[in-house]
Amino acid sequence: MHRAELSDRDWQLDSDKLHLTTDLSHSRHPQELDQQTQKATRIASRMTRLLAVLPAGVVVLDGEGLVLECNAAAISLLGEPLAGEKWLEIISRAFQPKSDDGHDVSLTDGRLVNILTSPLDGEPGQLVLLNDVTETRQLQSKVSHLQRLSVMGEMAARLAHQIRTPLSSALLYLAPLLKQNTDKALQHRFAKRLHASISHMERLVKDMLAFSRGDMAATSPVAVNDLLVAVEQQFSTHVDADNFNLAVENSAKNSFVYGCEEALASALNNLLDNARLACGNEGEITIYAEYFQEENGSDCIEISVEDNGVGIPESDKEKILQPFYTTRSSGTGLGLAVVQSIAKAHKGVLWFESDEGEGSTFSLRLPMYESASQFVLKAQKK
Repeated sequence: MHRAELSDRDWQLDSDKLHLTTDLSHSRHPQELDQQTQKATRIASRMTRLLAVLPAGVVVLDGEGLVLECNAAAISLLGEPLAGEKWLEIISRAFQPKSDDGHDVSLTDGRLVNILTSPLDGEPGQLVLLNDVTETRQLQSKVSHLQRLSVMGEMAARLAHQIRTPLSSALLYLAPLLKQNTDKALQHRFAKRLHASISHMERLVKDMLAFSRGDMAATSPVAVNDLLVAVEQQFSTHVDADNFNLAVENSAKNSFVYGCEEALASALNNLLDNARLACGNEGEITIYAEYFQEENGSDCIEISVEDNGVGIPESDKEKILQPFYTTRSSGTGLGLAVVQSIAKAHKGVLWFESDEGEGSTFSLRLPMYESASQFVLKAQKK
């Protein structure tokens, strides 16, 4: 049930109430007045029974944030007592904000609930709807895991093919190194090539593991400003070595996202590395962070990496996010697939804009972190 459905139901109830009031005011005959009264009683009884059997928890708050009414499902989720209690006290008792990911709110018993709110028409207060989405999220997680396993079958064959080339090169360069009469300069050159081949295999395996892992084990609220500072520091060595400009424009400094900071930093470093290779020397790269609101009203943080590099040809755009697709001989073809996997694990999306010869912009759009109390307080101000 969505907020629009709640509003429609509120409107319908108010409409019924208006019709009944009008009917009663125009009823002069005692028998007609008695019939209208009975009709009003039946509607009220019907609404009471409807609330009682709803699987979702329903809580009615007054203008002071006190619980006026609630149904059995709400009591089952939040525990007793509810009626007459302050909503903020119920939040502190029943919710566990540290486990809030910005969409669903964790209860102290581990269950996940989705919260929707709607103002009461004609009087101060809020109607709060709580849906238990624990089983739904568990099923979604299992489906996501099965989908990754399905992709892994195909990827395993591709990975074997990808590793075969650098492995053959490594064995080729290793043979002269085992000969004692090999020239020192030649040994050094072969050693460098051997190291490059082994490093390439290491990147393949590392990216493969990152892609297959999907979900992040360690999650917590992540400050966007701290994330960007860390990424900028990690990437500073490339800036000095390759002589290009890196700028950071953060208009979401006080905001948080929920997830794994290490994984998000890895995703941004991957995007920055792609931008660096696309720009070459004396390139211009900018990281943007800003607030974004989805059409459904959800608050998001969008972190973008913009470059003035070579751009992406039209023929490559549909394939650029596919695993193992690469336009560089030294690339693994898993970098952007890993970034996309990390975005999905954080309930976000990866998208890009690019024109050949005019640069590219890759953006991570992530749900903004909001604790349970922040969510309800914001809703009450609407």
